Amino acid sequence: MPGAINQNFIFENCSIWVVNDKLEYSIKQEIIDKEKRIDGCYVIRTDAAAETLSSKEVYKAYKKLIYVEQAFRVIKTHSLEIRPVFHHLEHRIQAHVFLYMLSYYLQWHMNQRLFEIYQNDGTGKHRRWTFLQVIDRLKSIRSQTVQIGGIDLPDVISTPDKEQKMLLDALKLKL
Repeated sequence: MPGAINQNFIFENCSIWVVNDKLEYSIKQEIIDKEKRIDGCYVIRTDAAAETLSSKEVYKAYKKLIYVEQAFRVIKTHSLEIRPVFHHLEHRIQAHVFLYMLSYYLQWHMNQRLFEIYQNDGTGKHRRWTFLQVIDRLKSIRSQTVQIGGIDLPDVISTPDKEQKMLLDALKLKL
């Protein structure tokens, strides 16, 4: 059927249609011009009352969402070494999520205490310390039961080296 419209798509700022396998379109220039005025601007919408949060406070809260995104990235990646576990019972799912959040909470506090070490550490490939490197250095500290001449000595802790002692001091941990 010659001249028949095969498909028609209508968008806010343009219309697109196919006639006899040929693509045709029309642009609504007034809508495009209106949108150009806010290009590069943030449009943040909230249900918080203006008396509760000013527009500046809403913007600051929005910018802090990056910390939430980083937390989920940390939780989902190797840095916490928590693998996915598939649960079917609600209380087990809640316990699993609780452990994820507790792990992240501990990591966050550790990073706060290690901040000075990170700051004085160099940059880029010359950087020595990351959270994973700190954990790796502290892993070799052991608590064991030692048997000497038939006598058990429980909870014998290996002596931390100078670097490990510095990390433990920064974390405010005593063995």
